[in-house]
Amino acid sequence: MKRKNAVVTGFAAGLLAVAVSATAFAAQATADSAQSTALKDAGVKEENLAFVKTEIDYDDGQQIYEVSFLTNDFIEYDYDIKAADGSIIKIDYDAETKFYNGDNSGKAITLDQAKESALAHAGQKADQVTFTKTRTDYDDGRQIHEVEFVTDAGEKYDYEYDAKTGYLFKWDFEAAKSAQRAEGAQNAGTSQEDAKAAALKKAGLKDSQVTWGNVHADYDDGRLQYEGKFFHNSLEYEFEVDAGTGNVTDWDVESIYD
Repeated sequence: MKRKNAVVTGFAAGLLAVAVSATAFAAQATADSAQSTALKDAGVKEENLAFVKTEIDYDDGQQIYEVSFLTNDFIEYDYDIKAADGSIIKIDYDAETKFYNGDNSGKAITLDQAKESALAHAGQKADQVTFTKTRTDYDDGRQIHEVEFVTDAGEKYDYEYDAKTGYLFKWDFEAAKSAQRAEGAQNAGTSQEDAKAAALKKAGLKDSQVTWGNVHADYDDGRLQYEGKFFHNSLEYEFEVDAGTGNVTDWDVESIYD
């Protein structure tokens, strides 16, 4: 994650910069270390906290720590930290309460300036991302700029600025899901090629006899599996294979004309 410290100058006078550390623990992260990672990344000291909570949960079959805290000046943070290595996989930042109750004496910005500010905050360049949303809207009578983009690595960023003051009052970060799934697949006992072979065996067909559709790794109820499809003559085969056992767990065959 390349997110940089933002400098509060000019049109970004309202922008709160949050420092990011690329901290990753060599060993399994603990609740305490996950909380420390979140606070360090946010640039928040414990004495400035009004509330903090850390809970264990699961996301896409991996154990995570959910760290939520509120600062004394009413800024909310929610972090998801991967237990396996202490890496940050999700951040939600919400300063809306502070924004609506605080000093709104900033400088107006355009949508293009909001895009530039968002890229600088994320530590990205325009040619490294794909913008999925750039629009100006209204929320509770206030004009806001919404900027969303996805990096070439698959990371997602979402920003909301007040158009009148340039104040960044919401932003979200999400690590690349494809990378997390690929990591889980790499650690499983069954590879994607093994899953395809299992599906072909069930169909009584050879690889040279079929045309493959999409085959990918995914999670279902915390278990890694492979989902895919292939075609033979006028039939479409859809399958799911458990990555832990290599067994076909779901199977469907139908005519391509149905």
